[in-house]
This record gives sequence, C-alpha cells and structure tokens, in this order.
Amino acid sequence: MNQGEKSIYIGNRYVSAQDVEPKNLKFHINPVYPTTNINYEQSFIPSEVCAFTDGSKTEDGVGMGVIVYRGSTPVWIEVCRLHTYNTVFQAEALAILKTISWFRDSNYNTIDIYSDSQSSVTATAVLYPKSPLILEIQNICNMMPEKTINLYWIKAHVGFFGNEVADTLAGAAHEIAICTENIKIPKSYLKINLKQEIMSKWQRDWDSDEKGRFTYDICTKVSLDMPFRNPILIYFATVRVFDPAGSPGLALPAVVSMDGGLDLLHPFNIYPIGCKSACGSAGCTAPAVPIYYLAKPQPRERTWKNQRGKKTLLSLTLV
Repeated sequence: MNQGEKSIYIGNRYVSAQDVEPKNLKFHINPVYPTTNINYEQSFIPSEVCAFTDGSKTEDGVGMGVIVYRGSTPVWIEVCRLHTYNTVFQAEALAILKTISWFRDSNYNTIDIYSDSQSSVTATAVLYPKSPLILEIQNICNMMPEKTINLYWIKAHVGFFGNEVADTLAGAAHEIAICTENIKIPKSYLKINLKQEIMSKWQRDWDSDEKGRFTYDICTKVSLDMPFRNPILIYFATVRVFDPAGSPGLALPAVVSMDGGLDLLHPFNIYPIGCKSACGSAGCTAPAVPIYYLAKPQPRERTWKNQRGKKTLLSLTLV
C-alpha cells in the first residue's frame, strides 16, 4: 500500500495509507558521487568521540538508545520509544540517524559509531536504499562532507561496555508512557498481519463449513503448504467417499467419465466395482459415476494418514 492508495482494515484496526512507510521513488544520492564520508573499515586509532547505538523490540514495546562518549565521559544520551508496529530494524536505523544528526550540529569533526545491527550498517552503504530512515542518513552525511563518520558493526553482548549501556537504554525506553517517535508503519508489518488475518478467516470458514468434511478430518488446519504430494493421497483426500454396505474398504468416485475414469486410475491399480449417484444419497437424481474400490491397509502396515508428507507411495493392498 503506497501513498495515495486506499486505506485498509486489519481486523478491527484502521490503517491509513498516509501512515504507511512510503516507497523511495526519487533517488537523492548521486551514483557518481556516493556517500564518501562514511568509513566502514576498522581503524586502530580511535576518534575523539564515539557513540554506541542499539534498538530493542520485545512484548513490552519497541525502543532505541544512544550514548556518546568523549574519552570515558558521556556527553550525550538519547532514549526514544517507538510504536509496537515498528520493527527492530527501524529502531536500529533511527538510533544511527539520531547520532548522525547530533554529530552534524556538534563541533566535532570525526566520530566513531558502533552498532550491533549488521543489517542497519550494511544498509547505509546501499546506493538506492528502500528504507526512508537509511535514505535520510545518507542525505545528512552528504550535507557535511567536511566531517568524517566511522560506522562499525560490533557483536552484541561480548563485553563492550558502551554497547551494554546502549542496550540498557533501549530496554528502558519501553517504560516510557507514550511514544516519542512517530515512525511510519513498515510494509513488512502489513504483509505479516494481513496474512495472519487471511489465514484466521480461512480457518474459521473451514471449521464452520458444511462441505468437505471428509477432507477436513484429514487436514483440519489450513496451510499454504501442501500436506502431501502423493497423487493417490490427493485423489483420496479431495473426492467424495462412499462406504458400500459390507465392504471392508472405501469406495472412491471418479472425477471424469466412466471410460476416462477407468483410464485415469489404471496406473494406480484401482478398478471399478459399480456405479453410484454423485452424492451417494438415496433418491438422488444426479448422474451416476463409476465407483472404485480401495482396500484398507494391513494391520501392521502404515495407514495412508501416516504417509502425509512422505515421498514414498502408499503401502496399500488394492483390489
């Protein structure tokens, strides 16, 4: 859903098109002169100031934290809480953006920024980023070519004191009563929640429907994945099933004509035993279809239901 498109409902929640993260239609970065003042190679000479950023997303909320040191003295701390629909990538990118914005307005010429989000650090080097936050980071960096930004990725929870402090700040952001940053809804959130809503409605309809109850006993839970690929199982689970009186097995009606059905099931060694109405009920005037007999498996053999998802054919006795 892009800007200008219609708004949607996800369950009982109204989502406006203006609240969704837009697509970057215009490229603000010159491909001939890309962002050159961001350095990603680790230097053995530390800068005068260094910053540690971190983002966090838990059941309690989404937050970000930044702490900037000059030597061993903290000079700037920032803590923000985001909406629950924001992603941890947005929180990490926002932390880097806040740091660079502070650095732009400061009197320092060089800064080392350490982030434990490899995806955010890598995204800043992309020529045409999809995230508006990353694009804004690149634009700010291009506006101050006289300054140098060293952006490094570090592992989380391996003993870096500044990273542990930033992680604590990001976790403390969840305790803020209201959201302090209004970052737009990512499209990934819409895709995930729309899929969950569709699957939930599909499951409710499948549970309450009066048709297909035989297939429902086999596949109770809906899924986008095929429960089995065996052609005999597919045929057996998706057609109407009749249980002729006195027969030890299940009779399957063909899905094509009498002649065609016989040819269709010959490769599976399934042969006709008679004809029956299409619905199997007494007094039905529907055209008769051929009935095919499939015997039950032997007691010690695997049943067809246990063969779901297996690549081997059924071990059934066919008559």
